[in-house]
Amino acid sequence: VKAGDTLLVSGAAGAVGSIVCQLGKLLGANVIGIAGSQSKCDYLTNELGCDLALNYKDKDWKKVFREKVRYVDVYFDNVGGDMLDFVLTRMNVGARIALCGA
Repeated sequence: VKAGDTLLVSGAAGAVGSIVCQLGKLLGANVIGIAGSQSKCDYLTNELGCDLALNYKDKDWKKVFREKVRYVDVYFDNVGGDMLDFVLTRMNVGARIALCGA
């Protein structure tokens, strides 16, 4: 991850994801976290400093992602499955993926 990258982290409020979010901010990335509740999303933005947090349990989260995030440069994947399938369609040319949860 380098300054200016858009870093997306799934499972962002967990032990590993929260460290990745903080490291991304320290390196100057625009950090987007994905979590499964509003309280976790609040933690990501208010405590960890994520630029945006999305609750994947909200029915419109993919629409919001397409509008606000658009594409990502780095994806730290903690969950795999359907989330990974979706994010693969939202990667910039030359993007990188760290597979942790698959």
